[in-house]
Amino acid sequence: MNAETIERPNSSEITIGCLLELQYHTDMYAKDRGCHHTPLKNAKIESTEYKAA
Repeated sequence: MNAETIERPNSSEITIGCLLELQYHTDMYAKDRGCHHTPLKNAKIESTEYKAA
């Protein structure tokens, strides 16, 4: 077990923070690339289409 895991008090708060930060960077990347949808949203749409088919 590494020191980072020990220092983190609440894993759920850290997870939400990481997801928000990831979403922020993904949105900024999408804007820089001129995309309207983030790769994460595209992946979710594709996965639901595969389930429906």
